[in-house]
Amino acid sequence: MAENTFATEFNALGDMLDNLDSSSPAGDFHARQLSAVLAFGRRASAQPELSVLLQDAVALLAEILEVELSGVGRVTGSGATLVQTIAGSDAQGHAVDAKINEAPLNSETSMAGYALNVASPIVAPEMTAENRFTDLFLRSLGVRSALCVPLHLNRAAFGTLGVYSKNHHAFSSDDIRFAETMAHLVTSSIARVRAEEALHEQLVFTSRVMGTVASLVLVLDAHGKLQDMNRSAQRVTGFTVETVRGKSFFELLLPPEEIDKFQGVFRHLARQGQGVNIEGKMLTKDGTPRHVSWSLSTMCNEQGDIRSILLSGVDRTEQLATKQALGDAKAAADKAQQALQEARQHSQAEPAERTPDVKSGGQQDAAEPQPFRPLGGKPGAEQRTSPRRSYHYRQLIAPIRDGKLPSPEDFFHVTCEDISAGGISFYQDQAPDFKDLVVALGAPPHVTYFSAHITRVAQKERDGRDMNFVGCRFTGRVHL
Repeated sequence: MAENTFATEFNALGDMLDNLDSSSPAGDFHARQLSAVLAFGRRASAQPELSVLLQDAVALLAEILEVELSGVGRVTGSGATLVQTIAGSDAQGHAVDAKINEAPLNSETSMAGYALNVASPIVAPEMTAENRFTDLFLRSLGVRSALCVPLHLNRAAFGTLGVYSKNHHAFSSDDIRFAETMAHLVTSSIARVRAEEALHEQLVFTSRVMGTVASLVLVLDAHGKLQDMNRSAQRVTGFTVETVRGKSFFELLLPPEEIDKFQGVFRHLARQGQGVNIEGKMLTKDGTPRHVSWSLSTMCNEQGDIRSILLSGVDRTEQLATKQALGDAKAAADKAQQALQEARQHSQAEPAERTPDVKSGGQQDAAEPQPFRPLGGKPGAEQRTSPRRSYHYRQLIAPIRDGKLPSPEDFFHVTCEDISAGGISFYQDQAPDFKDLVVALGAPPHVTYFSAHITRVAQKERDGRDMNFVGCRFTGRVHL
């Protein structure tokens, strides 16, 4: 807003300068004023330091109004103190012989304080005859006539611009309007610079916050084009901000089947302006789909039109994959349990022989009918007397050493090959250093433990690797 006012002001002044008749003394004076204003505008566009900008403004005032001294007042601290710097100018317009005064901001003891209090330009033709205030600082500098213009920003006192003469000087209404114009341009410039600094700080802060948020954060314009994304979104999608800025969110990051759904959500946002939650798929740079839970909200301008759309999402791909894997594991356990039930139905209800030398670490059920019939062992590669079934699941086993049943921490996983009523086979990287073992079939909490004896160990290739293929026969059921 300040920048537009600033540009309009200078365009109007330029037109006035072009049309001004400088052949008359008044025309020449106004031409000098407008030239000074335009020069100051160019200076302000270069965005110098604030102190330099203020010094340039009062130096131009002093030059055009033909007075010896000029000064800047700055309100400091909590607004209770005024620091004034008054100086002369050399031939190049540089401040010389500067005097500084720091005093309480008081409308009775300071001309600058009085101008800030009444919020309008103040002219003092004769400082010694002035009864509205008593400014000892100006009197100590020998100031006889003075013009002081207040500067306010956001309805708060900021400072003053002042020009001072040690001789009697009659400031005209044109002089006052010129000083007010300069003050207006100074405050407009300061407001613009502060707005730009505040915007930059906000952007930096937003960028840092977005960078630390674990959620995916995307910023789109009202048409669905990508404007920004945080580090989490860049990591998951594989894109950088520079490569996606200005591109369509729908075409770049959504699979075709999701586009209509999201466009409908965007239309709802445009009508209602309320936040929306939605589940959907998002494509990464290499085309991999990710499942994301999105929360959409809008940021609007003063007229209520959508300026940007904020998408905050949680990548649930691994969570859903884990859930699916747990479901598959449960289904596998249920299938294994069913296979065991079928094996029980086909086995003969004969007591199983005991594992030799099983001691107090566990106990076998002597009277309980066992589900498996112990095998005497058949010669040759095929040693099972009951039908085998494929059983490609991971199950826990543990060795029986010195006749003692294993503890829970002794169990480890192996990948099984097949199972029958009389035995089971599995793969191991290393050849087993034990002959008897306990096999845990099923999944918690429905686990059944069987003792077994290794009857065969052979080398066999599996998934391109040489593995130890271990065949066992069940010898009984045990309780751990």
